[in-house]
Amino acid sequence: MKQIKILIAGAGISGLAAAISLSGKGIPFRIIEQKKEWEKRGYAMAVQGEGIDAAASLGIIRDIRTTGVKRTLKKIETYNGKLVTSRVPEQQGENYTVTRNFLHTVLARKVSNVEFGLSIKEASYTGGKQHVMFSNGTEDTFDLIIGADGINSPLRDSINTGSSIRYAGIGVWNLMIKDYFPDSIEIWDKNTLIAFYPLKEGTSVSLFSRLPGTYFSSMEERKNYILARFKGYRQKAVTSLLQNAEPDIFFGSVRNVQAPVWFDNGIILIGDAAHGVSPLSGMGANLAMADAVGLAEILSSGFSSDATHNNLMRFINKRKAAAEKAFKTGNRRKKRAFLQAPFTLFRNHRINSRPWRY
Repeated sequence: MKQIKILIAGAGISGLAAAISLSGKGIPFRIIEQKKEWEKRGYAMAVQGEGIDAAASLGIIRDIRTTGVKRTLKKIETYNGKLVTSRVPEQQGENYTVTRNFLHTVLARKVSNVEFGLSIKEASYTGGKQHVMFSNGTEDTFDLIIGADGINSPLRDSINTGSSIRYAGIGVWNLMIKDYFPDSIEIWDKNTLIAFYPLKEGTSVSLFSRLPGTYFSSMEERKNYILARFKGYRQKAVTSLLQNAEPDIFFGSVRNVQAPVWFDNGIILIGDAAHGVSPLSGMGANLAMADAVGLAEILSSGFSSDATHNNLMRFINKRKAAAEKAFKTGNRRKKRAFLQAPFTLFRNHRINSRPWRY
């Protein structure tokens, strides 16, 4: 079998997972990261579904089971304290809550060759190879570039016409509090949602709201907007959250990415570069890890044959189907959580009778 050489662009969750998977298959690669160091983001994410199998393949499932919080009960309430439904997540398999920083750290421990502060300046595809000039002026040639460069992926734009990013019209504020909530709780109002995710070090809180396109330059502005936007809730409770929160409050606009083309001219996309899904789906990191594990399995058989190309296309179609399912879940949750009266009574009844569908 002809040996192949791969460049992984991006050292986030999907990029690191790709590096671990390729290393396990004995496939040589370089991995670059344009940032000079990793950003610390403490907000919560779920490891569930296909993410459990992917974590096992990556050799981090023991870390997740040891450090993550196993979700034993999920509750949904209205803003005035009325219980909509509760269910046991175990009915849908293993489900753990971890911080993004933790997941990134346990993956990074297994990858020692990340080249920081380096990005692709130019890339040209000739003779079945990608010829790359890097931002530091050096050059190299690869059989394949894995675009794991996130939701703002330049590599995605290089093989797709037009922007693949769609704004969901929702803003999300993520903060950490030291108080521990044993259950996962979501509180719904007409245009807002507050979610509590238990962690070993406290509780991660995400506040979702329909967004008027506002940008917040300071933490004080973010806090003031939260108080104004979530005034329908018990005001003292929201004020208490902000008072007990860690200093940093992360803010972002929820964006979806559905790239039409994932593979072309020696570039293949994985993770958020291919399919940035809403955090309401709870599947972003799981999709990213599963992408990486599945891609390495295909590449372990080589890269030059028509059979490998066909296998890659089947892999992409399978991953697109998984991403589409996550998109539908995120959209469904958005519509239900932000539903306007008088339809909320019907929604509450339906969810209470079929909690596993939420």
